[in-house]
Amino acid sequence: MIKYWFLNNITTVILMFITIILTTVLLFKSDNQVVVIAVDRYGTRVLNDSKADQELKEQETVQFINEFITFYFNFNELNFKNQIDSASGYLSEDLWNNSELELYKKLTEEMKLKPFEVKSKLVKLEQDEVTKSFTAVIGSELIRKGISQQKIQSIKISIKNLPRTKNNPWGAEIYELNRNI
Repeated sequence: MIKYWFLNNITTVILMFITIILTTVLLFKSDNQVVVIAVDRYGTRVLNDSKADQELKEQETVQFINEFITFYFNFNELNFKNQIDSASGYLSEDLWNNSELELYKKLTEEMKLKPFEVKSKLVKLEQDEVTKSFTAVIGSELIRKGISQQKIQSIKISIKNLPRTKNNPWGAEIYELNRNI
């Protein structure tokens, strides 16, 4: 009886085996692209680069900048390294290596000598229509030895769009960060 079943179903078993092998090969060859699913007042859909999704992309860019500022301008002696490490993931490699790494080393030394805390929030964000860069107004509070100082600063942020990956689900990076404006 088993021999009869096996002979009748050998074709099915072989086809299943071939399907498993082909599926595995295709899985390993795939790009593993990041897919963004948008949920808004229009429903649920896969986000792409169409004009219809431009409004969502703009909201995502604002969120990207806000998260960067939260990491980069909010720290104390206990979380300083983790916050800056997280913020560095938003920066291009060139920007980090050519300017921000030096500032990080300087702040690390200062943090060791005279610990301080910085609390900041994004107050205003404007985009220059010509250069497409952003000007962020940040309200900060510097606390050192219990003494608090309030400060408002403006920074220029230029963002480059990149393909979305597992390491960069935003599909963007900051390639210019100018504090002298």
